[in-house]
Amino acid sequence: MGQEELLQLRQIDIRQGQSDSYEVAFAAGAAYGDPIERDPEAVRHDVENGGISHAAARDIFRVALLGDEDDLTVDERATDALRRQAIVERLGREPGTPGRRHPVLKRVTEYLDLMAADNGKHVACARCGHTLCTATAPDSSRWVKNACAVLSGIALMP
Repeated sequence: MGQEELLQLRQIDIRQGQSDSYEVAFAAGAAYGDPIERDPEAVRHDVENGGISHAAARDIFRVALLGDEDDLTVDERATDALRRQAIVERLGREPGTPGRRHPVLKRVTEYLDLMAADNGKHVACARCGHTLCTATAPDSSRWVKNACAVLSGIALMP
């Protein structure tokens, strides 16, 4: 049995013999998308395989699981309730019913649309149509002004 040696990133003076083994291990990165939109069965599978804990399933993905590690099932009613609670916490209120949506001029990203409203162009949530800011001269914080300027520029490209 040989010895284990930790190599530095981009180390170049490595001597490896015929019977030596070389392992590269990468840490996992963040996922894409809203955790509460992840398929509850995929979350259950992650818990079963030890990728995430029961607590992470509940607290991050808002998935309620029943049973022990060997026989987990998704509690759909409790999961729906946890996910609705997360939305209420985020909004600070109960979600409203969708009203009239303005026409979409351009899909900016998966989550943002440039919309034509009665009083000009607006950047809005692509899912619910809620106006986030005007696309021309927002009178709020600097980051919103910059974001709207960038989004308007992107959205107005042919």
